[in-house]
Amino acid sequence: MKFWIVMTFALSGFLGHAQEFVFEEVSSPTASEKIDFGHVNLSVISGHYFQRKEQDLTVDGTYSKSFHWEHFETSFGVQTEGGRFHLYETFLGLKKEGLQIRVGQQIINWARIDFFSSFESINTTNFENPFIRETKYQKSGNPLIYTNYGPLHIFYAPKKHVSYLPDEDSKWSFFQNSKLLGIEENSSLKLIQYENEPETKKESSFGARLQKDLGQSDFAISFVKTTSQIPTYILKGNKLVPQFPKVQIIGADFSTSISHYVLKGELSFTNDLLVTKKDFSQVETLGTNAAFSLEGNPFESAWKIKVTMAYQLLDTSEIIYEMKEELTGHYEVEKLLLDEKLTLNIGILNTFNDTSYGLIFKVKYNLNDNIELSIKASSLGGKGRGPLAFYDMNRALFAQVEIDL
Repeated sequence: MKFWIVMTFALSGFLGHAQEFVFEEVSSPTASEKIDFGHVNLSVISGHYFQRKEQDLTVDGTYSKSFHWEHFETSFGVQTEGGRFHLYETFLGLKKEGLQIRVGQQIINWARIDFFSSFESINTTNFENPFIRETKYQKSGNPLIYTNYGPLHIFYAPKKHVSYLPDEDSKWSFFQNSKLLGIEENSSLKLIQYENEPETKKESSFGARLQKDLGQSDFAISFVKTTSQIPTYILKGNKLVPQFPKVQIIGADFSTSISHYVLKGELSFTNDLLVTKKDFSQVETLGTNAAFSLEGNPFESAWKIKVTMAYQLLDTSEIIYEMKEELTGHYEVEKLLLDEKLTLNIGILNTFNDTSYGLIFKVKYNLNDNIELSIKASSLGGKGRGPLAFYDMNRALFAQVEIDL
């Protein structure tokens, strides 16, 4: 707490000196010049869920403002998602002769493939409104120290907030239906009351990454020690309480351009994952994740395609004497119309090991450079232990207005 109080005063003083420097050196703006008040993004989504005949209103937004002078930089930002406010990309930075150091609230973007990367665990994930909330609002940063020198990237976070989970009576039926909490191995758990407040610990996180740029391609290897993105559970009294174990992740990833396409891939291993047995004892296990995606514009047309395949393997041999595996496919087609003002997007998500699926249809229209209107229809059904296991059968229709200033 004392550290962040000191940082707040330091930031205030730093901004004060920065503004003084700018006003001394820059003349008053003319009528044709714009004053930079920062960047604002606001997203308002209204949804209707057909199965439960419920309505929902989600308001997300960010404000950010950056200052740069000589070898120093500073950024201030706030974010709101689901009525929760917190700092967003707020840091002090130094950049000189290839060395970069940042101290403050930051998001670490080491995940090469969204939603299917093990390195998503670095940041705090929000599962409260999955598939509705835009990807940029599904994760938030943590207070940390980040440094980069040449190919080496290192971060240290003294504490990290665990993932935000849906409520017990959530329209996503996370607790009653999720096999990720172990119901698949122990059906009697359905009779036990759940609690959505996780056992939080002020765990530190650490990560190191070596990344090499090879022109049309780049390659990286990473090691991260952090809390898991997905919870297991513990029995506390007469309630099941989510718990996020400390895990170690090591992996390699790449990206390369081939003609009009971009190919990305990741292979990672997660150690110390906790799996709960029928007697509520827990054992540590190893998880393997491999994901590849290919996206691009065929023949430089107005069409855009994206295909992602992800394979997950969980060693549960100590519990049910077999390995758990999931193969998931994500297919996305996008078409631009009306001088690129109108966008049609269809996404399909399915797991090959069971009947889990997701179908999302979205229409976006750019009213102008600052306002985008969209309508999205989705149908989701989750089983097994794959990415869709969070969600019970859901069919919904959403209308969204996004303002970017």
